[in-house]
Amino acid sequence: DGPVIWRSIFDVRDADASQAFVNEVVKRFSRIDVLVNNAGGTFVSDFAQVNEKGEASLIAENFTQVTRMTRLSLPHIQWGGLHHYCYLH
Repeated sequence: DGPVIWRSIFDVRDADASQAFVNEVVKRFSRIDVLVNNAGGTFVSDFAQVNEKGEASLIAENFTQVTRMTRLSLPHIQWGGLHHYCYLH
């Protein structure tokens, strides 16, 4: 028996999709052993030209989704063994 690999594609900026993902992981595996927050993004612009909307977008994609996924996953993380892997990409 080898490792069980499962993946899902969803928008980590979407709170409902993030919750649904965590729910599905817990349903399939009963716990989360590893959470890898690997989603993020940027855009090309001079720093002085980034407006508030652009700044909010960068924060949402590179910080808020990380804290959300961590908060949603923490109650289901089992400290100790590694059996299943949860990757976000």
